Amino acid sequence: MMDAAWVREPGKVYEWIRGAAATPLVMVADPEEGGRPCASVTGMDRILHAAWDPIMRKYAGDEQEPCPEAFMREYGRFVEHVPMVVKPLTAARLRKRLRKMGTKTACGLDGWAVADLLQLPDSLLQKIVDILIIVEEVGTWPEGLERGYISLIPKGEGMMPLQMRPLSVLAQLYRAWAGMRMEEAMLWQEHWAHPLSYAFRPKRGALHAASLLALLIELHHLIGRRFGGIGLDYIKCFDLIPQAVLLRLAEAQGMDQGVLRALAAMYRQLRRCFKIVGCCGAFFAATNGILQGCPMSVICINLLTSVWMRAVDYLGQPVTVTVRALPPLLQVAAAQPGQRRPGLRPAAMAAAAPPRCRWTAFGSGVDQVWHLQHAAACGCAGGASLPAHPRAAFDPGAADDVADARAALAAAPQAQPAPGARPRPLGPARPPSPPPEPRGEVPPPPLAPRSLTLQ
Repeated sequence: MMDAAWVREPGKVYEWIRGAAATPLVMVADPEEGGRPCASVTGMDRILHAAWDPIMRKYAGDEQEPCPEAFMREYGRFVEHVPMVVKPLTAARLRKRLRKMGTKTACGLDGWAVADLLQLPDSLLQKIVDILIIVEEVGTWPEGLERGYISLIPKGEGMMPLQMRPLSVLAQLYRAWAGMRMEEAMLWQEHWAHPLSYAFRPKRGALHAASLLALLIELHHLIGRRFGGIGLDYIKCFDLIPQAVLLRLAEAQGMDQGVLRALAAMYRQLRRCFKIVGCCGAFFAATNGILQGCPMSVICINLLTSVWMRAVDYLGQPVTVTVRALPPLLQVAAAQPGQRRPGLRPAAMAAAAPPRCRWTAFGSGVDQVWHLQHAAACGCAGGASLPAHPRAAFDPGAADDVADARAALAAAPQAQPAPGARPRPLGPARPPSPPPEPRGEVPPPPLAPRSLTLQ
């Protein structure tokens, strides 16, 4: 059988070797019972709703959703209206999109599979296209397309409900529509995306951003200038996005009105449930969040992050990381005569005490919460270096720092940032380096923790 798999589906063999097969959700841990596993469908559905409802239905109670107009009054100066150009929907475009989706795509609750849709003649596909055109005109989806389910994908962090990633599986026809409009939205976002935005853009990605940061740190370390970077994460980023703020921003940015109506209608009408061991739990309507698994969702994230990045540029107050306690330099064994001096082993670096950091960042203004356990920083200043450390401990900056940044934005003149403005100086030059140690001798580690500030 293995020989046949190598011939027919070699990718499956590589997945088996890596152990990348997805573990089905057969039980979850109950936080109220001290993490005791639960395997009954009704019990798992209760546990999942108890954990996820405060996140996905954040505004179902007394908490008010952020006001879209207040958001635009504060950040509207960083939004440049660029009309989104769309092409007519046709049966040929729909068939092309279905082929890109692949026949192994999970089936939604509408009952249609991609393989079934591809068997339809162009005359019937055109009828489906006519329905999509009407949806964009009136802003209402047919009842059979407004249901979906959530598959919780384990991330290898545990069995607790919030330690899994919720992927929404919607109707195939909605996914095909969103895929067609996503192709046009990607071209549209190139007119307004921040130049240093790397997510979901052609010919660039996270690897390019990491490589650029590494090169810049090396360059500034050599010329003795202060430079650094920090990686911050949001807790449940997709699930906590205020929908009203996002849709208002998309309208101001120039999203096509038909696309905007259809997108807003899906968020208004959508009812989802948790998929548990092949069964559907209780349906619910989310009050906030965007869909993980929808082709348009990353475009929506880029809308928000581009505004935040422009606000940071305009203020000239970037993210600041003050490393309070940089771990002492590790001792390196002396080199024997005629041998190279050994470097640090990864195991020895991992055994070092994690650096203690304090950061101050200008908030996004859209009800997001920083995930400090996933933060990381790297950089150089004054001859000291901070390599990226997976166990760095971060403390949030004082609330006054963020309040001062917001006050500075409110007091700033209502003008766009000057095009081609030069960045601020990166800091004072590094003091002269000490003379090199004689070969074979080991410099003693510092007696006190070091510290540096990165911007």
